[in-house]
Amino acid sequence: MSDIEGLYPPAQYGWGWLLLAFGVIAVVILAGAVVLWATRPRYKLTRETIADAPSGDSDLITAALRAEYLDRLGRVEQAYTAGEIDAREANRRLSREVRAFVQDYSGFEAPVLGSTT
Repeated sequence: MSDIEGLYPPAQYGWGWLLLAFGVIAVVILAGAVVLWATRPRYKLTRETIADAPSGDSDLITAALRAEYLDRLGRVEQAYTAGEIDAREANRRLSREVRAFVQDYSGFEAPVLGSTT
């Protein structure tokens, strides 16, 4: 290796690779921000927002909503006691109705575990 003329200095990366790296990092950060924004709660329920809510019609709405869902739960119970559905199906339907009530009552999404068919 006495021939020094055959050695080359290390290759340097061009500016294009650096810009590509910064672009990829920016896209990852932007995607993370979009995911955080999309999965955040719609609103926060605080004592102030509860106190500001009108209470005149809310009692009537709550009573009607409760009566509607108690009727739905009663129909599921009747189907189970009549032997039309098994315990597993009754549990699935009850879970679905209770989650729907929570969503209608509070406005918070109540995710369903499993199939909703």
